[in-house]
Amino acid sequence: MSETSLLFSDLILGQTVCELRYDMAFLIFDRTGAVCKECKSHYPDLKLIAASPATTSFTFGTQTYIIEQTTSRVICSTPHHDPKALAAEAAPFFDIVLSAFEIPVITRIGLRQTFFQVFPGRDDARHALQRLKFYDEPSDSHFGIKNPAQEITLRWESDDIGAMLHIGSLPDSVSMPVADLMQIAKKNKEERKIREEFTSLAFVDVDFYTVSSVLRSQWDAEEFIATNSHVIKKNIRSILNR
Repeated sequence: MSETSLLFSDLILGQTVCELRYDMAFLIFDRTGAVCKECKSHYPDLKLIAASPATTSFTFGTQTYIIEQTTSRVICSTPHHDPKALAAEAAPFFDIVLSAFEIPVITRIGLRQTFFQVFPGRDDARHALQRLKFYDEPSDSHFGIKNPAQEITLRWESDDIGAMLHIGSLPDSVSMPVADLMQIAKKNKEERKIREEFTSLAFVDVDFYTVSSVLRSQWDAEEFIATNSHVIKKNIRSILNR
């Protein structure tokens, strides 16, 4: 692994979140118990964290499942997890929620994935990020600052889909990603019995989402997660290999 370069080949998938948004699900007040019961049939070893119309959450394996009045999401924060396996496990959950609450239209579907790469030195991650070329450097400086950018946020959007890219380093970045990456990186070090210490990390955080509403009948959770995980990886590789 290079100690001074942010490389796609060295990135570790630290967290995946798939989130649905929809108009207020009024049936949540009547059917929370029934949803929990049906989830138990699909996820027999689930551990219930909370159950109420405001928020219902449980864990199953390495995933956390959350149901709220206008959102539902699945979160996996296990290093090196397989998005295809996550897609297969998450699909029944979303089917249960959409069916039980009779939600015909999903207003937003998001797939957010956060990757990281660790570095031994305190400033190594920041220096690796500063080596990236997102634009041609002008002869003078930006805002009177001659140093290259050390945190980057970009956003693309069409009528149907959008993507937000956030690249930064810890512990330097001002805007923190959703994932507790330092903790996830420590977990990865322990589980894989890595002896080398690290004091900084670079992260690539991508939120890929729908802009226009999607009919429930036209959405396949497993396909969405699996296919767009590949789209995210493909685009990260292209950006980092410039």
